[in-house]
Amino acid sequence: MIEMSGAEHGVIDTVLKGLVRIRPELGDRVDPLRRAAEVQWHRGVRPLRSLMSAGVDLAEIEQAAWAAQGYHYTAQLPDLISADLLERLPPHEAVEIGAFAVGRRNNTVQIAVVDPRDRTMLNELSTRFAEFDLELVVTSAHAIEAAADTHEDSALSDELADEEALERMNQLRAMEIELISTNRIAELADVLIEQAVVSGASDIHIEPEAERCRVRFRLDGILTAVADHPMAYTQTLVNRIKIVAQLDVGDRRTPQDGRATARYGSHNVDLRVVTVPSAWGPESCVVRLLDQGRARDRLSGLGFSREVRTRIDRLLTMHGGVVLATGPTGSGKTTTLYSALLQMNTPDIKIVTVEDPVEYRLPGMLQVQVNRAADFDFPTALRAILRADPDVLLVGEIRDAETAQTAMAAALTGQVVLASLHTATAATSPIRLADLGIERYMVGAALRGVINQRLVRRLCRRCRVPYTPRRSELDHVGWPFDRPDRLWAPRADGCASCWGTGYRGRLAAAEVLAMDDVLRAALTDGAEPPELEKIAVRRGMTPIRHDALNFARQGVTSLAEVERVMGAT
Repeated sequence: MIEMSGAEHGVIDTVLKGLVRIRPELGDRVDPLRRAAEVQWHRGVRPLRSLMSAGVDLAEIEQAAWAAQGYHYTAQLPDLISADLLERLPPHEAVEIGAFAVGRRNNTVQIAVVDPRDRTMLNELSTRFAEFDLELVVTSAHAIEAAADTHEDSALSDELADEEALERMNQLRAMEIELISTNRIAELADVLIEQAVVSGASDIHIEPEAERCRVRFRLDGILTAVADHPMAYTQTLVNRIKIVAQLDVGDRRTPQDGRATARYGSHNVDLRVVTVPSAWGPESCVVRLLDQGRARDRLSGLGFSREVRTRIDRLLTMHGGVVLATGPTGSGKTTTLYSALLQMNTPDIKIVTVEDPVEYRLPGMLQVQVNRAADFDFPTALRAILRADPDVLLVGEIRDAETAQTAMAAALTGQVVLASLHTATAATSPIRLADLGIERYMVGAALRGVINQRLVRRLCRRCRVPYTPRRSELDHVGWPFDRPDRLWAPRADGCASCWGTGYRGRLAAAEVLAMDDVLRAALTDGAEPPELEKIAVRRGMTPIRHDALNFARQGVTSLAEVERVMGAT
């Protein structure tokens, strides 16, 4: 008779105990199953096969083995999974690494995995879901493949949109070639504008040079050359745009500016046109594109991290006080403030904005245009509007002492005041207000919080490439996390979808300073920005550089891009 070893007894006992955990109704069958398995073992059958011969199927053995080790086993993954989880771990990549993100509760993400002991897979998950706690459940590779098939369509929605944009871009490029070959240069201007809209460009620059007409788009904040035509084309292109903007085509000696509204596909776009005489003869022209659809984005669509969005939401639900959006020109401050207004806009709230100029027109609120020629400047407009009983007030920018004083006074009387301010860090903002003549105690009493932000380019999903970072590279950028096995970088020559840049779209890296009693006391006692920042970090603020580097850790931007944008911040 073959004797069963202790280890083999242990295998059978482990599986049977796990089986009872997942199916308590089988408790009465444990002893008969054990005896039946032992009979099979004595006949030379291995432990697991002996259990199968005794009537336990393979799926139950697999579930029971993991359950005995404390894991929950699920045979089928849910049909509905949120888009943000699918973006973090796309279905096709989930199949490759053997893990699928299936749900989120508060700060915990539940992930179904094939093997919870796979260190490579665990390292990958900790990188992709760095700011979350992970709860692992066990499933089969077949279940992950089935879930990937189910969710591939929703995960690919953005990629399909990119495909549609790329298809339209290819059509426009073919039209460009045809128009040039048939010398229909005026029509080429319309094609260039639509190319810029489809690409997500913010500006078009038509620039005469010695023997050529250079066309550049500002893509994700960076000027990118997109066309190079003969010098003879320049004035014809500019004239077409001047006609659209209702400018004087016959006047080439003085600068002009105008505007127009046009529709390109699903986009309603405002065109702000500026022409400037050049030494080369033809005029130079800049067209700023304001896609009105962009002003409809909620805060959740601006690319903030979850932690930053949570802190911003908390600021916007408080009653009364000033919320500042800070950062250099082009850092997305205005877009953030508009999105905050849209989030706060309800039928029981009166919102008034004072802007110079009014760039995006928003429904459900009163927007006021400053007119300095008529002595209707920011302070004058604010004083008038405060008599109109607003609940929420947007001040385009605090530039002077009088505007700052009026905004602070409004906040102290119960209004919510949103405004932008040019400062390099969140902790510098209270001091900047004090420099404008506001007493520190008043700044502390009125200021609710500061959102300091920068825009970092998102890696093009079609052509990004993985690489293993060097320790010196991580040290140079001040990497605050464990050393990663892999990061991502732009492909050197990019692809057609990103105009060869390696990037497409942008994210908002930010730090959110929320004023509290400790910070107010430090401000009143004369603390300077470095001390205020240390206190804010101790009170829960993540520094903006860490937020940007976390995007790099998740593979959505590169270390080089973080360094370009953040510099010495």
